[in-house]
Amino acid sequence: MGAQLAYPKFDASKHLLTQAELEKLLSVFYWNIILHGFKPINPQAVFVTENQLWCSREEINTFFTGRGLNDWLTVRLSDILAQKTRSKNPYKISFEAMAKLASKALKGDRDEKIRLLFELCQKKNPLDDFIFVTGEEIGECVKSFLESFIRSLKNSSLLVTSASIKLFANYLLRDLFYPSGVADDPLTEENFHLADLVFASRKYTLEDLKTGLSNSMLFLNIHDSVFSHCFGFEKDINYKNLIPPCLNIPQSRKTSTSSGQPTLLDLTRIMFLNYHLPVGQHYQWNFLFSTIIHGESFSELVGRIRNKGPTITIVADTTGGVFGGFAAKSWSPGSMYESSGSFLFHLSPKLMVYDQTLNNGNFQYLNMFKKTMRNGLGIGIGTLGYQFWIDEDFGSGVFSPSCKSCSEISVGVQFTFDHLEVWEICERWQ
Repeated sequence: MGAQLAYPKFDASKHLLTQAELEKLLSVFYWNIILHGFKPINPQAVFVTENQLWCSREEINTFFTGRGLNDWLTVRLSDILAQKTRSKNPYKISFEAMAKLASKALKGDRDEKIRLLFELCQKKNPLDDFIFVTGEEIGECVKSFLESFIRSLKNSSLLVTSASIKLFANYLLRDLFYPSGVADDPLTEENFHLADLVFASRKYTLEDLKTGLSNSMLFLNIHDSVFSHCFGFEKDINYKNLIPPCLNIPQSRKTSTSSGQPTLLDLTRIMFLNYHLPVGQHYQWNFLFSTIIHGESFSELVGRIRNKGPTITIVADTTGGVFGGFAAKSWSPGSMYESSGSFLFHLSPKLMVYDQTLNNGNFQYLNMFKKTMRNGLGIGIGTLGYQFWIDEDFGSGVFSPSCKSCSEISVGVQFTFDHLEVWEICERWQ
């Protein structure tokens, strides 16, 4: 049984949090921040008074860091708490200020959460709706949420680089940075470098953020999960669905990709792909095939993926690109068959999903050892053939998603792969 706190009652009507949630938050504030986790000799007899509902900025910073928040987010949150604390002492934080912040962060609507994001990006006071923030400040804020979310995932065997976090942050901000769909420009490193320079100095208002992030449910789920973990609330279903369990990941260093990972996936790529999977397919992933482990054999590939249910196939080519496709149905050798829900994607040099359309059909195809039929693996078909094709000869293929929709097929781009792997997307817990 935990210690029971007696404390002055707050008016729950002033908060979006319930009275029970306020009491839970107070318990976190008192035991973990003021007492630093040390319990008094007789905790059952503790009575918290109004004068004890304060802590220092140093104490709140230590608490936030211990909860996994990165340095940037820790400092900015304590800045906001200090601004909202009614005290002449700038180093003093009140529980009331923390409760108001938690109330908006956890229970606020979309606009309130975006306003909080806008406040976090600002460096000047007083807060004003007409103050601008730069693309660099917004990007830094989103990256901080991603880093903090990943820190809360303890004991993960999948590493995350700063480059992958930046790439994921740019994807989450794509509607803000590319309101006209310019994100579909050719995939070149030079273009992305130039875009970084442009967006870093561009200025955005609160209304810009509300418009640009209105469809970014993925980021808002990450936002909610970070604050739920920070304030000691139970992780909601969004948190559990963001990162599915990944089974049978090879651990040997001898079987690692060129990045040093045992797989082409990291946590940001898993979040990205998992978010785009059809409803009801966010359970767990099972590692099926890797050219590093199982060799460059098409027959071995087919033997390991056939009749396994939905799968994700990922290719890293010799030029540094990483891309692939989600097949919504089991692979079964034979004729072409419909596969509603399939899509293609890029993981590098940028994150991008290419949904299938009615114009080209949702199809997948697998065949081998047939003299009268084309032998290989394909997803999505249009006027120029399969958009994602791996030839039976293995080691080469074609990847040709369109820039705006898969109904407008671009010229097929042939590739030679450096590594290929396949994951089973389990439709139920195994």
